[in-house]
Amino acid sequence: MDLLSITRTLWRRRVLVVPVVALTIAGLAYVAVLTKPLYQMTIDYVFVPPPNPPTPAQIAQDPSLGMVDSINVFSRFSDQSIVADSIISRMTSSSMQQELVDAGADKRFTVSPVSLYGSPEPMVEVAGTGSTAAEAQRTGALVGAALRRSLYSMQRSLGTNPDYMFTALQVGSSPPRLKVSGKLRSMAAVVGVGALLLFMVVSVADALEERRGETQGSRSPTIAVMGGGPGIVANGSTGGTPNGTGEAGRAVPGTNGNGFALDEESRATGSATSRRPAVFILPDPGTRRPQARVVGFED
Repeated sequence: MDLLSITRTLWRRRVLVVPVVALTIAGLAYVAVLTKPLYQMTIDYVFVPPPNPPTPAQIAQDPSLGMVDSINVFSRFSDQSIVADSIISRMTSSSMQQELVDAGADKRFTVSPVSLYGSPEPMVEVAGTGSTAAEAQRTGALVGAALRRSLYSMQRSLGTNPDYMFTALQVGSSPPRLKVSGKLRSMAAVVGVGALLLFMVVSVADALEERRGETQGSRSPTIAVMGGGPGIVANGSTGGTPNGTGEAGRAVPGTNGNGFALDEESRATGSATSRRPAVFILPDPGTRRPQARVVGFED
């Protein structure tokens, strides 16, 4: 099916096409005008590991160092990304999210692992969001403060000395920027749904029209010559007058002015025939409307 055929089909179904297009345009207008904008800023944190425990020489010089508990459970792991994973799990929990929203943060904030600057230490990125640049900035600050508190409480609950804890160091940030990708995705989704709905409506309409054509084509009306031209006679009877003689004849494909000619048998005998023409009602290729065609005679 080429572009011209598609255009003709849509024009023929314009009564159904126009409401679908109007609905799609309304959806696009809603997304473009009524949907709130989204601003986003980011803050990058690196988790600095605690200092090494005091050496025997240092303890000898300062015996009080030997009384300090320098054990940090997280330092025992060879892969210290467990610190970042633990913090992300805490920050994305439903209770923490609700606490931050109650404090004034936007609920769309994120905390995710990141690798920047070639640092071997675990890092996370906080994305502050909001409907305005100020809201995004405030959300980032609230989430960053909550991250530091959560890191401290997580280690303190394991009995870690504050002097030997991982700490969160801010190493980078970006100002709030308007995010348009979310709105574009929503508009693309509206267009996709509208196109799918349009295809379904047109397909169903074509299928129903084709079925009606098949139903009409299953009937076999009798075609007779009425005053030298073809006519439809109901209930399978014949009628008409060939050449004005008052006698009935059969309609067959011919070459007279109406495209039909009398059966040779009817011309010779001058009597009505009991045989009926076999007629099929087929859709016209150009208009797809039913069209009667005589293809033979029935005995």
